[in-house]
This record gives sequence, C-alpha cells and structure tokens, in this order.
Amino acid sequence: ALTLRTAGLLGEKEADQVVINSVEAGHYSISIAPDLQTATVRFANMYCGEKRTVLLQLALPALAGPGHSHLISSSVQFSVLNTVCQHPSSSTDSGCSCEIERVPVEDERLVNPVRALLVEEELRRVEVTTAIKAAKAAADGGDLSAARAILVDTQTAVIASPAYAVRSKTAKALLQDINEGLDCVRSRNTYESMGGKNSICQSMSANMMQRSSYTKACKHSIYQSLSSISFQTSASMMG
Repeated sequence: ALTLRTAGLLGEKEADQVVINSVEAGHYSISIAPDLQTATVRFANMYCGEKRTVLLQLALPALAGPGHSHLISSSVQFSVLNTVCQHPSSSTDSGCSCEIERVPVEDERLVNPVRALLVEEELRRVEVTTAIKAAKAAADGGDLSAARAILVDTQTAVIASPAYAVRSKTAKALLQDINEGLDCVRSRNTYESMGGKNSICQSMSANMMQRSSYTKACKHSIYQSLSSISFQTSASMMG
C-alpha cells in the first residue's frame, strides 16, 4: 500500500488547507480519508523491477496580491521500506513525501509555465485509457462508427499534446495503442472474429494496471520490467 499525506506540504500554518481532490491509479484500489488529507493506493502483486505512477489532484490555499507566491511545480518521491520479492503476498507499506515549490510572482517561470513531462504523460495515459474503454463499449453495443470517432478525437489530442511534441516514449506508445484500436474497429468482422476485441482489451488492461508481460513487435514497451523484456527476447530467439 502507498499512503500519501498532505501534512507539512506548505508549512504548519497551511498544512490543514491542502486537500486531495482525487487520485488516479487506474485499476488499483483507492481510498481517501474523510478529511481529504490522506489517501491510500493498494497495489496487488508487484514484482521486482516494476513501477507504478499515481496522479494526484491537490487543492491548495489561494494566494493573491503582489509579493505572494504561486505554485509552479511539484514532485513526489517514495521509497519502499520493505520489499520481499520472494513472497509477493507480503504487504509492503510505503511512505510518500511531496515537495511543492512556490516562487515570487515576478519569477519568469510564471510567464510561460510548463507542466512537468511526467504529469503530461500520465494525463495522456488516463485520457487514452478512458477513450479505449469508451470505444470498446460503443463497439460492443454495435456502433463501430462511434467507436472510431472516439479514437480519432483522442488520436488528435495526443498528437497535439506537449508530450508528443517532444516525442516522449510514453506518448508514442499511447498513440500506437490508439492507432491499433482504430484498426481493430474498422469492421465488425475485424472486431469480433479477427481478434480486434481481444487486442483492445489487452491495451486497456495494460494502461489501467501499468503492467505488461508482452510487447508486440514494432511497439514501444513502457510497462514491461527488464526481466520480462529479457524473457520475451529469449523466448522469441528460441522460437
């Protein structure tokens, strides 16, 4: 379990004014305390070499007027206190620390603020996962045109995103998922009889769980651990 607390983020005077509006962790279990200052995400069966990213939306106390400071960036790091790779069922509690940087209003970084690339990538991951899930629902309901429209809109959004502008590996992988999804819903036969539905389900599951044990040829691997990639490479050479 990963527990996140807002206490102390902005100093003692403002500590109780920072609240957690939402937590995005895909398929994993999330609970937010009634005071909105503590959240817990529970990851099941994590293995050596795997990593997970959690996206938080925080509400900060408003600051206004000359001489005050504004939020420019934040970063979160956590370390696993106890890891037992031989026993995946063992519970591991991890503490999380967050640093929020505030800068004076005259700081040049406030003129053209830039969102951190990792946050951009995670926002796109959530966007793409939501779109693929909606497209699958439309296709299951018999409306392939609606499924294609959903994916085309998301394709346009990903291409226009700052993450894709710098050709980040995650953004390129997400675009591949969208393009593959469009191929899967091009016809009823493709979706139902040629593995289209199964392919879309695999893509949706990988992005929701941030886990994949296999990457198709010519696709970017963003969730596989190094050991999993090594195993797949060895298996393909043997085959």
